[in-house]
Amino acid sequence: GRVHLADGELDEARRFFNEIIDSRADTDEEVVAGAFLGRGRCLFQAAQGLQSEGEAELDEVREAYETALLDFLRVHVSYGGVSKEQAESLYLAGVSFLNLSSFATGAEANELKAKGDILLKRCRDGYADSEWATKAAAEQ
Repeated sequence: GRVHLADGELDEARRFFNEIIDSRADTDEEVVAGAFLGRGRCLFQAAQGLQSEGEAELDEVREAYETALLDFLRVHVSYGGVSKEQAESLYLAGVSFLNLSSFATGAEANELKAKGDILLKRCRDGYADSEWATKAAAEQ
């Protein structure tokens, strides 16, 4: 799945990750956490692509970010014992919140931005030696 993702084959990668997620009861939790993170990355990249093209409906872009965010948060909350996926999931969840804040206004935008900032800070402080902490610091 990660190879397909790296090659920009988002649909194929997502299909592979979904197969793992669908059989998660019989699969090692490290693999399942990686599949949720991978599927979230597929959705995140798709949302970025839709947003950069400027032709997609804003609701479609927002929905893609929201769905990706759920996968990133699931990795952090449900698979907290899988340490190798935590920094990336926190970083991408934080950026997802920041991206979602750009679609909101007023108090909702401020709340989404605050949530994103909190997750980026957790990433930066909790995983200081990771590339994701460096990226999180650059976002703030």
